[in-house]
Amino acid sequence: MPVYVDGELAFGREPGGDAPDETAPAPPTPLSVTGIGPTAIGLSWSAVTDDGSGIEHYAISGDGIQRTTVPAGTTSTTLEMLSPATDYEVAVRAVDGAGNGSELATGSATTATVEDGPDPLDGTEPTDPDEDGVYEDLNGNGETDYSDVVRYFDEIDGEYFAENAEYFDFNGNGEADYSDLVALFQAV
Repeated sequence: MPVYVDGELAFGREPGGDAPDETAPAPPTPLSVTGIGPTAIGLSWSAVTDDGSGIEHYAISGDGIQRTTVPAGTTSTTLEMLSPATDYEVAVRAVDGAGNGSELATGSATTATVEDGPDPLDGTEPTDPDEDGVYEDLNGNGETDYSDVVRYFDEIDGEYFAENAEYFDFNGNGEADYSDLVALFQAV
């Protein structure tokens, strides 16, 4: 049985065993941008099959993007914690069980611009303490803390977040929702 270390064949095959899988899978094209927010980009791609050792995962990378992987069977992801109004080149590679990587499927996207900021919330002006284009400080005290999480939770189903979603869309899916509440909680 072949032994692989970091995707490379470390030892040969046993007598009478199968030849090692040395064929890279096809690239996961087309790579499509499915959503854009001020700090996030949604991506999707076509599933890839591999006749040898099967697809293990997809690797996502790009300049200014934290490299990440998603398991086989997953054909989309959201890149988060990006800068507003910034051009990004992104790439996805299929990797099989033997460590063979496909050629890159590439694309580009520009994160959204956050303009003037949200309207006041019950007389309080939300702020953006880390200047990333989304407004984590809902109580206007200049910092992100647990009272902001509680305020988000209390207001999430009201008109305010529906009308100002682009300022509170921490995951880049185009709306202010409960997954953004979780992201805000994790930021605290």
